[in-house]
Amino acid sequence: ELRFSVEEGLAIARRHFPGRTVTAQQLERLDSHLQGWMAGLILWLSQGADADDIGWDGMEDPGPDYLFDYFFTEIYGNLDTATRHFLEQTAVLPRMTAALCQGLTGNDNAGRILADLVRRQCFTARHGVDRPGYEYHPMFRAFLRTQARERLGAPGYRALQDRAGRLLAASGSSDTAMDLLAAGENWPAVAELVLQHAAAQIEVGRHRQLAHWLDRLPAAFLAEQPWLGYWQGVACTLHDNDKARLQLEKAYARFREETDVQGMYLSWCAIADTYTLAHTSFAGAARWLDELERLQQAHPAPPAGEARGRLVFSAARLAFWARPGHPALPGWMAEVEAMSQAVPDRFLQVMAVMQLSLHSGVMGEMARMRDFSRRIVKLLPAVDDNPLLKALLTLTHYANDWMTADFQMRDDAIDSAWRTLDSEGIKTFSGQMLAHAVYHAACDRDLPRMKTLLDRYGPTVQDDSLLDSGLYQMQCCYYELLSGQHERAIQHGEMALARVRQAAAPLPVGVSHCTLACAYIEAGRPGQAREHLDQARQVAREMAAPTMTWLHHLLSAYLAWRQDDQARMLDHLEAGFRLGRERDLKSSPVWLPRMMSTLCGLALAHGIEADYARCIIRLYAYTPEDSLFVGEHWPWPVAIHALGHFELRAREQSIDTTSKTLDLLKVLIAFGGRGVHIDTLADALWQYSDGDRARASFKINLHRLRRLLGEGEALILKNHRLSLDPRQVWLDIWHLEDLLKQAQQRPADPRHCGQLADRILHGYRGPFLAGETAGWAVTRRETLHQRLVHQALALTRITEQAAPEAAVDLYRRILDADPLSEGAYQGLIRGYQAQGRHAEARSAYAR
Repeated sequence: ELRFSVEEGLAIARRHFPGRTVTAQQLERLDSHLQGWMAGLILWLSQGADADDIGWDGMEDPGPDYLFDYFFTEIYGNLDTATRHFLEQTAVLPRMTAALCQGLTGNDNAGRILADLVRRQCFTARHGVDRPGYEYHPMFRAFLRTQARERLGAPGYRALQDRAGRLLAASGSSDTAMDLLAAGENWPAVAELVLQHAAAQIEVGRHRQLAHWLDRLPAAFLAEQPWLGYWQGVACTLHDNDKARLQLEKAYARFREETDVQGMYLSWCAIADTYTLAHTSFAGAARWLDELERLQQAHPAPPAGEARGRLVFSAARLAFWARPGHPALPGWMAEVEAMSQAVPDRFLQVMAVMQLSLHSGVMGEMARMRDFSRRIVKLLPAVDDNPLLKALLTLTHYANDWMTADFQMRDDAIDSAWRTLDSEGIKTFSGQMLAHAVYHAACDRDLPRMKTLLDRYGPTVQDDSLLDSGLYQMQCCYYELLSGQHERAIQHGEMALARVRQAAAPLPVGVSHCTLACAYIEAGRPGQAREHLDQARQVAREMAAPTMTWLHHLLSAYLAWRQDDQARMLDHLEAGFRLGRERDLKSSPVWLPRMMSTLCGLALAHGIEADYARCIIRLYAYTPEDSLFVGEHWPWPVAIHALGHFELRAREQSIDTTSKTLDLLKVLIAFGGRGVHIDTLADALWQYSDGDRARASFKINLHRLRRLLGEGEALILKNHRLSLDPRQVWLDIWHLEDLLKQAQQRPADPRHCGQLADRILHGYRGPFLAGETAGWAVTRRETLHQRLVHQALALTRITEQAAPEAAVDLYRRILDADPLSEGAYQGLIRGYQAQGRHAEARSAYAR
């Protein structure tokens, strides 16, 4: 029998049936039934039937009468009775082997009959050579099944389906067997097949298929067997969580009535999994942890190894999310790790790696997280046939990547995992995928990607999932925070906090408090920030979570600095950076570049965990522009000390300062270091050379100086004016001049005046370019010295009113800078007299 293509069918219709209007779409629909059957096409064309009116389903209906007549006249009517019966019985099988047909019909000639049908092209196809399989044309098969139902009657036909289903089940064709057994209404056999294959179906991720099997059972029959209810709950966990938990709770109650200990433990584990896998809300989950305690008191351990293993995995996950302070959690997590590599169940392996990675992240165990990432790479090939497990491993690997601050994974990895879950109709992990993708983008300061992610994931967020919607609002808060829209960030943050609180999940609650605290700090609302930090600290204590404690210290230090509370800032900064260094913490869910770069600058200025601070700066490529506080200890590309002994560092290496090339740098600094015309520089250095020679000398020395300072843009020449780039260069007199400008504002608080005077005197290491005798150096030296003494005296006089002892120390330091300062002597004498130190006052007067 020749097989036609759609194009060939159109050609036949136009040539032999010009009166018919036939479209390619009609032929495509028709061919889904005819499957290339040329005679069937001609029959249809000759009958004048309309393809849009075709009503057969290709399964039980033989189709229009003219097709029925064709099969009966041309094929069926010419066969002997035994062959007819053989065809009728075997037609219940979608695909078959000779052995399967022999077992079903009892006909020892099954192989010969099938081969003869193929040879005669009687709508029978053969597949394979060594162990050939056969199948009837769908329409011929539908015709044969109609004949079988008419001859056997309804009871007989159901018995045939039942017998065929059992044979298929024995041969391993469970899906087809299930269809036939259900069609034959052999519910005990269906139940037996479900219980036999349910675990394997779940193992390969066929949750929907198992749910489909169970949905075919009558509700009354299903309710009689708690194990069927158990598997129905497990099958629905990822797709219909409400139905899953309802079925599992019913199964648990039945198991408890029957004192089925294995059933109670396994159904408890599955109930716990409905919370952790659905990840929508943990409200009500705590009661199941209480129920576990009662169960363990009555029956200390499950009777089978599988249940014992599942119990540890499920209990650890549920406690981590619902009650992270649970006293048994550390022990459970240790058991999970011990069993994670030995357990044969791939689903449990993946869930274990996910949970262990997250727990390690919260506990600040970065080395273990990296170890789990290496394990994930090895485990991925083993789950290549399971899209769900592969996507979950990718999600975990991606999360580990940003939490360890390794930043080695590409964004398309998480995007591909999300598409996989979306195509499978699994919404369970959308919120977590969004969170980790946004955090990864935030670490890169990639705001456009963050916006793209929020726009992409937003429509997929389940509104009825408190955690998913809460995580989405939290990421919106984070995006607005990084965008500088602080009030908008607060609005999203408050919505996020309300939802995760309602979801009764301590970890997201703690992160929400921290994110909101940061938003309130940036918005200049310290009172609300402090309230959220207090709540975050409480969550950190309850969870015993080092990473949240670390984040609390960082935010508290930032808040204290913004409030000018030096002592509190230093306490939290030292505690936070020490913990960060000890735990190798370099990333968090609240990582504001301005905050972190500022804290690093403060840490370097106060000698707090300097190596750790420099590591953070290098890792995130922070620049002085990012930070609200930078000092000489920042890892500047170029650092220059022009006060006192001239010192130069480039690329964190000391540079020999005896080179004549540095004269150009010294003159540039003497004239302010910004926008100095090249003629001014040439006149100062080569005043006895003519203009052309002076300019040539300038170009040569500029080239040499640039090479000395490195390949960066430390020197900028624009419009014939030379500048030091403040983004690349730290210069001590710039720092001192900034302090002197602040002094001109005269802070009203005497305490602040004293602190500012202290910083000014601390920043003055000695005369400008001491030992340099050129006029350009002397002029700058004297001007700077006079400004320093004048402003320091003015600030100290204000300090003297409220803190005379502190003022005495400041006056002494002013005299160290200028031994001839009459104002400093007078202030020192006043201070001594006010403290009753008259002998020291007379000594100061005598000097």
